Amino acid sequence: MRSIILRSCDGADHVVAQEAACLSKTVQSLLEELEESTLVVPLPNVCDCTLRKVLQYCTQHTALQRRVTDISDELRTREMEAWDKRYIMVSTDELYHLVMAAHYLNVPGLLELCCEGIANLIRGKSPEHVRQCFGLVKNFEAPEEENIRRTNLWALVDEKEQAKK
Repeated sequence: MRSIILRSCDGADHVVAQEAACLSKTVQSLLEELEESTLVVPLPNVCDCTLRKVLQYCTQHTALQRRVTDISDELRTREMEAWDKRYIMVSTDELYHLVMAAHYLNVPGLLELCCEGIANLIRGKSPEHVRQCFGLVKNFEAPEEENIRRTNLWALVDEKEQAKK
């Protein structure tokens, strides 16, 4: 299997097996069009630090998928879930960069994992806490916000339960 060189926006090259690189649908589509033995794929929207983290995910998942004959599907799934749980325990800033890279590179499993990580961060938090956590600006006037709250009462159930505790 050939090796692919992925180049981050800051010029760092990462040599990765084609199998791991192809977890990215973006890279996979480029590889289908080109027939070179070694390919340099520039990734202008992903920095070196984030690309290393994405490649860690791709390499680990490829290795675990390859272990089909070694372990049962159930054991492999539990092992992958445990690894994913440790992998996604990163700072909010790093999680933001990971979700952006997963979207840009079209790595569905990583994007889903990152979205789950974000959901876990905001679950049970007040809108004010979420704004503070992600550096969001409150851009609604009081009447607009009240209207949104009234039309989305289902979303505030957890918030009210948290306030009681």
